[in-house]
Amino acid sequence: MAYDLEQQDTIDELKAFWARWSTLITIVLTIALVAVAGWRGWGWWQIRQAQQAAALNAQMDDALRRGQLEQAAPVAASLMKDHPKSILAALAALRVARAQVDANDTKSAQATLNWAVEHGADPAIRALAKVRLAGILLDQGQFDSGLKLLADEPPVEMAGLWLDRRGDLLAEQGKPDQAKAAWKSSLDRLAPEDPMRAVVQLKFDTIGGGS
Repeated sequence: MAYDLEQQDTIDELKAFWARWSTLITIVLTIALVAVAGWRGWGWWQIRQAQQAAALNAQMDDALRRGQLEQAAPVAASLMKDHPKSILAALAALRVARAQVDANDTKSAQATLNWAVEHGADPAIRALAKVRLAGILLDQGQFDSGLKLLADEPPVEMAGLWLDRRGDLLAEQGKPDQAKAAWKSSLDRLAPEDPMRAVVQLKFDTIGGGS
């Protein structure tokens, strides 16, 4: 079938347009396809990483429930090494460190908590790791190091525990007035229903808070 003149003009315009812009259009489409493929690949990779982290966490949980720290610690170490940005890794560090303290392996607990302080995926988890690490330093008589660790302003949700630990360190350092101030601040930050309030209040009263 022969084209009429109007149709022929349209075809000629399309040919001219394609001749001028075909390379650019091809490049843009290629970039778009690669971006879509990359996004899907990245999403798949993230899912795969999350699955692997969850599997390691479950393995560690099982070992801890059975009281097998010697099996749990290497699994937690793998989780921390291979998935450092996962919140499961930071939580695993806290749990294993607690088990290490219970087993009187404070050297390993310090190393585990130091990792959580440096790499924890959440500010509250990093703060809790600092509080627990400061507790170990308190037991070791390293009061200055503990206070240095807690020198910054803590996240709001951790302020009560953070200030309570500062009070413990200051009291042991022979600074009762500063300890009282820290415990008072801790009481101001702790929720009324928080069971820690009774503990902190006892410390505050014992050192002369009511006077």
